Amino acid sequence: MDLQVAQISEKFRKTFTAESGTKYTLKMLPAMRGAILGKQLLNVMLPAAGKTLDGMQQDDDLLEPRTFSDLATMLCERSDKLDLQAILTELFNDCLIEIPGETQRKLHFDTDFMCNYSEMIATIQFALNANFGDAMQGKGIGLHLMALVTKIMGQG
Repeated sequence: MDLQVAQISEKFRKTFTAESGTKYTLKMLPAMRGAILGKQLLNVMLPAAGKTLDGMQQDDDLLEPRTFSDLATMLCERSDKLDLQAILTELFNDCLIEIPGETQRKLHFDTDFMCNYSEMIATIQFALNANFGDAMQGKGIGLHLMALVTKIMGQG
């Protein structure tokens, strides 16, 4: 592999070090695959967020979520609309793992996270942020959502 290809390859990899010292090196999703996966995630998140904001505008007792706990519960209830296995397979395709004292190798999701769910969740959070964080922050969808929230809340 020539230097230019190696530099491009490294540019699209991000490494997360867990509390255990284990390093996970993720390959970022290609744009088309990321767009498709991002849409699937937004299809679950946006309706739940909308219901939360609707609940914040109401004074009467509604079934809308009003707290982050309510929002998390609603997201979990709607998660059956996601193919979680396909999403995790996509996010961790070509992921490398380096356990302290061992040689770096390809991640085996089922066995490497067996009985290690807190590290799995932290690593999933990192993978989502690494792939979609820029769209949710700065000039991405987060800015547009905040402007919309401000407008909606001003009408209430």
